[in-house]
Amino acid sequence: MNNRGPDRGMFQQTEPLAGRRPSARRRNDARAFSPPSPADIRATVPLTNMEGPVQAEPDEDLVDSIEEPDVEVPAKPGWRNMLSNLTRREPGQGKARADELGLRERIRVPVGGAFPIAVVSAKSGVGKTAVVEALGSIFAEARDDRVIVVDVDTGGLADRLGHRNSSGLEVFGHPDYAHSDWQIKRDDVVKAFSMLRKRYRVLLVDCGKTLKSNVTEAVLLESEALVVVTNTSIDAIRKTRTMLDWLGRNGYQRLIESATLAINRTEQRKPRAWVSKELRELSERFLPERVVVLPFDRHVHDDNEIVPSRLSQESRRRYLEMAAALAEMFRGQ
Repeated sequence: MNNRGPDRGMFQQTEPLAGRRPSARRRNDARAFSPPSPADIRATVPLTNMEGPVQAEPDEDLVDSIEEPDVEVPAKPGWRNMLSNLTRREPGQGKARADELGLRERIRVPVGGAFPIAVVSAKSGVGKTAVVEALGSIFAEARDDRVIVVDVDTGGLADRLGHRNSSGLEVFGHPDYAHSDWQIKRDDVVKAFSMLRKRYRVLLVDCGKTLKSNVTEAVLLESEALVVVTNTSIDAIRKTRTMLDWLGRNGYQRLIESATLAINRTEQRKPRAWVSKELRELSERFLPERVVVLPFDRHVHDDNEIVPSRLSQESRRRYLEMAAALAEMFRGQ
């Protein structure tokens, strides 16, 4: 992924911390695709919610359960139809709205200082950068302080979004990847964090694929939380397990113990059923409330700017839950 513009650099000056974020420009985005409803999701991987972890029957097939499509039942005459006609609102919408507002309140909790979150993946193609953008946009939209993504991968976010997206999420990337021989080094990361900590409260870091590097090591040492992204391919699941083993053996147990696993659906088609056992074993290495299944959403994967309001209802809910779970860690800082 290449950066756009010759003036985009790793150490561009940023504005001083302000009470409110700068205004953002608006862009047109693709229409959201509605994924399966959570009502049919009875996976062994619990999802975060307002009440705590959701436990499912242990004999459910994980992949099958997250793939089952909604079955639309024709409405029958009765009080629900009458109430809907009178209020122009479906019964149950009020609770869903209240739940979303509750999640946003949890995301909005004050944080004492800068809170860096490293987002990693063990394999390309699992949608890590899209997860970073969507999660960062949720944080930026819900919070009143400044939120930034630090792109130490290959500049994909800066290339697509520029310096700031329409949700107010700011992007800090390195120089034009395609036309520059400059390479980010450990000292660059340390200096960047030293500067950004003074101006931002939530920092999400889009890490590169190589863990065994001075750059990634510097990011992990600076980070307060870890998000691990995988999709439902067997190769990605196994590489993620190996990555966790490596992190545990190399002094990052603190991050692993509170890490969040994001199982990102990058395809509409149903994965092979035998993958569920591997996925279940991987999910059991995380706290139940820190495992979230992100349903396939065409808006996330259309390679345009991600706007929270254009996410499907279920996709937006999952990102809100993930952000709220991470925000719980702000209180202990």
